[in-house]
Amino acid sequence: GSRRHENREERFRRLAQVVKETMERGGNLLIPAFAVGRTQDMLYALRVLQDQGAIPPLKIYIDSPLAVAATKVFQKHAQVFDYKTRSMLGEGRSPFESPDVHYTESVQESIRLNSVSGGLVIISASGMADAGRIKHHLRHNLWRPEAGVLFIGHQAQGTLGRRLQDGAQEVRIHGEPVRVKASVYTITGFSAHGDQKALLRWLKRFRYLEQVFVTHGDYESCHFFANEIRQKLDLPAIVPKLDEIFDLSDSKIISVWEDRFRQLYVEENFSGAVQVLKDRRILFRGCYGRAQRTYEIKNEMSTKFNLGSGRALIAKAGLYNLAAQGKISPDDLHILKTWQEMEEKISALTQGPSRDFLQREILSKAKMEQSGYYYLDRLPAQAAVGYTRNAAGEEVENIYALLQNGAAPQFFSTVHDLNRFWEALFSGKLMGLDAVEDFLRDYRGDHLPSDFYQVLGQAPGARMILGGSPSRSVQISVLSNGEEGVRSVYNQLVDLSLSD
Repeated sequence: GSRRHENREERFRRLAQVVKETMERGGNLLIPAFAVGRTQDMLYALRVLQDQGAIPPLKIYIDSPLAVAATKVFQKHAQVFDYKTRSMLGEGRSPFESPDVHYTESVQESIRLNSVSGGLVIISASGMADAGRIKHHLRHNLWRPEAGVLFIGHQAQGTLGRRLQDGAQEVRIHGEPVRVKASVYTITGFSAHGDQKALLRWLKRFRYLEQVFVTHGDYESCHFFANEIRQKLDLPAIVPKLDEIFDLSDSKIISVWEDRFRQLYVEENFSGAVQVLKDRRILFRGCYGRAQRTYEIKNEMSTKFNLGSGRALIAKAGLYNLAAQGKISPDDLHILKTWQEMEEKISALTQGPSRDFLQREILSKAKMEQSGYYYLDRLPAQAAVGYTRNAAGEEVENIYALLQNGAAPQFFSTVHDLNRFWEALFSGKLMGLDAVEDFLRDYRGDHLPSDFYQVLGQAPGARMILGGSPSRSVQISVLSNGEEGVRSVYNQLVDLSLSD
């Protein structure tokens, strides 16, 4: 929506330039490519350039089991290729079969490529460099000034490919920092999608349009294209928020969020994810700030947040589970107040790590597959780094709070998983229904209706507030990897949710 692709001739010229520059430097050229379609396009382009003498002879390696399998399918259906490609095959110049093209399927073959410092073209998945064998090749080549990385497909925000494309000086691959010294190139002409010009031309073909929704793409691209539609086609265009709902039944198209939640004011320094559900239907959700500022990764609904002291909610559910087994007196359930006390009690009663018991009896039963216990210096890719302030008032990552709080793993969860927890709790999967009311007793919110419950959690660089009412079927979740603006957002959501 915000780009115009290079024409066919230009993309071939640019590819030849990138290949020659990298080979002259004596490095490897890495090409992250989608296994189906894009890899085969690249093999075709390289063969054409070699036949023209535009690039030198190459050692080309296809290092992706899926790409290898897909290429075999292409080879079996040569009758559907265009005339030029069929002619190449008839002349014995197949893009997929030549002494220069090698297919690596085994892990051992792939590993051997990492011992070669230059002279190879390695085409490997994934196309956004976020998974698969390409990450191993990047780890062994990015730090080499003579190497090159060529992106020939869209790189979504938050992916390793996008960070490299945006000029990152350092990235993390498999938990290790890697300096970026290689040259990074992008050629847009290989995209299989329509660009801005093609999309506008497609829209113009409709005789009558009342409203256009731009629903697919990065934030900046969507809003740019929506503005192009408004200006060039004189049509109303909307970029919906994630899970926003529109009512199309009346003559006027409106967002159901506009009635209440358009009033929400989110402070600029708030970082996190929020969600409001009623009768298990999403009324509002939003993501703000960045999960990792160093790598410019935005918070998403799937981001895992540290619950801090809010992990006591999970530990308490575990104690009630043990009470149902007769291992602890119900009278003792309200004596333990902190998560440390609760988890120590669980360890003593189960004679094992409390985390193992809670994973088995609470997280698994509630299907909280995105939740778990992690050390702050070994966070998974989707976990948010917390940001706190030190004694000097400087903002630092929460990993620096380790010395103050000890090296115990922290509990991380997502908005989705916390909803699953409440559903499992209220349905009796975690404890008997007669125990649920007693479980909630300690979570009655101040200055709120008597049937409204509230759970607070905090740690250096982490804040959590959960609110809800079983009788009203309302759930509110606010998770943050910062310390500012959380209470303001939560209080507004409570007022807006209870306003009807």
